[in-house]
Amino acid sequence: MIRPFSARRPIIMGAIFGSYLGLFLWGMLLVARDMVPSGPAWALPLMILVYGAFIVPVAALGLLLFGLPAARAVGGDFRAPWLPLAAVVMGAIAGNLLVAGVLILTTGRWGTPGGIDPLGPGTLIGAATGLAFWWFERQWRADDADRRQREGEWSGDFDPDDL
Repeated sequence: MIRPFSARRPIIMGAIFGSYLGLFLWGMLLVARDMVPSGPAWALPLMILVYGAFIVPVAALGLLLFGLPAARAVGGDFRAPWLPLAAVVMGAIAGNLLVAGVLILTTGRWGTPGGIDPLGPGTLIGAATGLAFWWFERQWRADDADRRQREGEWSGDFDPDDL
């Protein structure tokens, strides 16, 4: 049994890695769409770094609101082959919901003038954060099961050798 509230590391690491990976993907999509604002070449990495500092807490909030309940619903089996895809889809949906919530709080309106972009920052950051959280949660659970096995607390619900 996973101890409640003892898995802070997957949330923190998932929020950090997922936010910056999602921002990187969004930046590359902007470059591919030729939508990068004109300016020096070093501006895009700097924008990713600065935006990431603001997005990490929002991604962590998304993991607390959506990721933890989803992880609780899955239970102890994070090895299921469909789980990474589910994490990406749920992360994308949660990312869009959080973007909509932020827009409502800041502008008082739902959505952007063109609607929510399926390849926008909410989708990409949410999907990357969901995948990163799945990865770090899976690793944390495997490490926890390995530790419990070494200490004689093994319950048999998660075999670290199956990873």
